[in-house]
Amino acid sequence: DEALQWLREKGIGSVAKRADRENAEGAVAVSITETGAAIVELKCETDFVAKNADFVNLVNELANLVAQKGEAGASEKQSEIEELNVQLKENIQLGRVVRFDAQADRVVDSYLHVQADRGVNAVLVELEGGTRRSLIRALAPPSFEDVAALVALYRPGPMGTNMHTDYAARKNGRQPVSYYHPDVEPILAMARLQKGGA
Repeated sequence: DEALQWLREKGIGSVAKRADRENAEGAVAVSITETGAAIVELKCETDFVAKNADFVNLVNELANLVAQKGEAGASEKQSEIEELNVQLKENIQLGRVVRFDAQADRVVDSYLHVQADRGVNAVLVELEGGTRRSLIRALAPPSFEDVAALVALYRPGPMGTNMHTDYAARKNGRQPVSYYHPDVEPILAMARLQKGGA
């Protein structure tokens, strides 16, 4: 027990020595709940550590906590951050923490750019309600690309020809996809398959 305590104290002592080292690398994670969303950044010194599974899991857990409990929820994981400092021998610190509460008539979605198995850029998007809210529910966007398509289609021209609701129905297999000319079918069908469409 004494030896374990000595090792623990030694590890914590070395953490203090690393505290002033630059930690410009790291990972970000996003979490969305019914009432809002969170983006959390966990910082470290090297991209090697930023790709570590324990590091990535911790930033994901932090984002879930912040989404559920608010920005103060991140403090519940402070001991795990300190343990990673000792285990991975780097200056690991909690970076930016953002909790965004959606208004009752709005929808929040996110985009997380993943590189080398970790989030490196994150964006939250809030869309106004009304008819757009029903369209979002009909589309059930699984990705940011679908939200971008929805925003592009939600304007007078496409809406006048019902493109926005056709897109949602076709994307979810409730309406067959039709092509304006047979020559474009092989090209567009291949693009749909690459995107994971029906």
